[in-house]
Amino acid sequence: NNCKRSIKYGDEDWSDFRLTLDKCTDLDIPEDSQSTKDYCATLGHKACHSFKDKNAMFHDFEHPRFGEIMSIVAIKPIKKDEEVLVSYNYTLGCAPPWYQEQWIQYLQHRGLSKDQILKLREKEEYKSGMALPD
Repeated sequence: NNCKRSIKYGDEDWSDFRLTLDKCTDLDIPEDSQSTKDYCATLGHKACHSFKDKNAMFHDFEHPRFGEIMSIVAIKPIKKDEEVLVSYNYTLGCAPPWYQEQWIQYLQHRGLSKDQILKLREKEEYKSGMALPD
């Protein structure tokens, strides 16, 4: 049973604070609970995205309240007050514009040519079945 439906940027259900717990369940942190003073049962919604400077990754975890969920695990030492950076792993066709722009910048930073980037873009569009905006 594949419960997951794609929620894409611009959909009514889109939220920057939505965390995928498993294939069938998302946890969306409501606006009035986004501060850790109000909600701290999970803190994945506080991790920031990076394609190139990741210091953490998503990993399965057995949570005492929510059961098996995705957690964030450090992949290298993280200093006090340093941001936790993970790849959000969005499907590019569903991702917000800032994510798509960062993806292009990351590929350019890696030295890929315009033709190589175009081929990767076409591959992502084919994979997701969604056209990326120009």
